[in-house]
Amino acid sequence: MIDNIKKLYAKVEDKQKFIEVAAQEFGKEPNTLQNHWFVRFFSVPKKYQARVLELLQKTIRTQIEQLNKLIS
Repeated sequence: MIDNIKKLYAKVEDKQKFIEVAAQEFGKEPNTLQNHWFVRFFSVPKKYQARVLELLQKTIRTQIEQLNKLIS
């Protein structure tokens, strides 16, 4: 699951916004998520991985929808 999280996180355009949303979702500090979960150690705790994956999928889906609106 971590590999999927890494791949999707790499596609997030506004990583800071995503980290802020995830931090609020999990009641954590944004710096904690950025430094430990996503950048340096890439160690999202197992109990949060499924939800992080869902948030990433939603974020990517939203990015695609916004891009499609610009193209149309």
